Amino acid sequence: MNSDATRAESTGGLLKGAAEDVKFALISFVSRGKSSNAVRVSRSYQALSHLVIHAKGTARSEILSYLGLEVDEKDVIISYIRAEHAQAALQALRRELEMDKPGHGISFLVPILSSKGLKAVFRFAEQSDSSDAKEVSTINASLVSDEGILFNEHELILVTLQPDSISTAMHYAHNAGAGGGTVVDVSNTGIKELMHYKDNEEIKLLLILAEADRSQGIINAIQAGLCKTGLEAVALLSLPVAAAVGINHNLSVNADGTITKGF
Repeated sequence: MNSDATRAESTGGLLKGAAEDVKFALISFVSRGKSSNAVRVSRSYQALSHLVIHAKGTARSEILSYLGLEVDEKDVIISYIRAEHAQAALQALRRELEMDKPGHGISFLVPILSSKGLKAVFRFAEQSDSSDAKEVSTINASLVSDEGILFNEHELILVTLQPDSISTAMHYAHNAGAGGGTVVDVSNTGIKELMHYKDNEEIKLLLILAEADRSQGIINAIQAGLCKTGLEAVALLSLPVAAAVGINHNLSVNADGTITKGF
């Protein structure tokens, strides 16, 4: 689902190609209990809405041990932000939450595509967010550093699944090069109604941040693996990621037990 029109390039600290009216979903994965810090930082750059969802990671035990973590419980924070503040907010999150350190989280920007529905969501967030968001002093976007930011190298894979399909989906995703994923319970959200699930069905959303050149292979592997085992993914798609921070130290375990960079 990539589109050149929604991709951004980095030139001298700018998200080039992002027009003034472009908005991004600013998404952060942080350890459980750290969401308030992420919200505080992003709010200071005029981010809106700040939906916080409890989630669980799918990282293997070897990775958790390497990072010095006992559990992999996460908070997922989804905010809306304008292009003019997006990169500065990303850098602030990277710096203040120390995302260059292993296990301290990741943040990334997904362009909000040109659809009436998504634009309406942004307008609603803009009108309904009653927080005292204080705009930082005027930022010259051309002076915002590119350091630590990866531009246009990843995609966000989203899969809606029933709970008994998660381990199978991640097994095949790992085999196709995915380092890990994050599982969110969406049973009580509008996604469930959108997918026409029955009221008594429990639904999970699996999020995988993958290298762009591996994304389609991961999607194909999940689809084929679930089909082979008689399971089914209700929805499976990928979205372009314009910029991301904190992923350089996320790790995966190879078949021989060695640990390498992953997502």
